[in-house]
Amino acid sequence: ESGWFAAWISLLAADDPLRKAAAERPSDTGSFAEVLSKSLGLGDELASRGALIQAGLDGLQLRLLQGAPTPETEEAYHRFWLTVLG
Repeated sequence: ESGWFAAWISLLAADDPLRKAAAERPSDTGSFAEVLSKSLGLGDELASRGALIQAGLDGLQLRLLQGAPTPETEEAYHRFWLTVLG
């Protein structure tokens, strides 16, 4: 709703150097998964799933940007985490 995600998508669709600047870096994705895993008390269990987690969250944001109903997207969000953590 803030427009941040739409702006990010626009940058990814642009030519270089904007696209490269907006691209996620594997180290950022890995760090996110590592910190998340440790904060949930899972040790390093999620460290190898960083790309999966990032892609899933990006996909859910894209659905909202496309106008998907919020309750439907919230349900998908909860099912996503149950799958990742299951």
